[in-house]
Amino acid sequence: TLYRNGWYRYTIPDTAGGQVRMAFTDGGSVWDNNGGQGKDYRVSGDSVAVAGGQMITDVTPNCTIRQ
Repeated sequence: TLYRNGWYRYTIPDTAGGQVRMAFTDGGSVWDNNGGQGKDYRVSGDSVAVAGGQMITDVTPNCTIRQ
């Protein structure tokens, strides 16, 4: 879901501390999968921001996290 200022938001059910594996697409042929097949982003925590190949966990820049 488009959230604001070009950021998108997706809520994942509680993983009880486990990691989530993520990759992103533009809906076509362009993928961001952390640099290669099978690498994908692996994250855990309350929030994560991914931009320009960089991942920031538990901090979401330019956004407010609400539960």
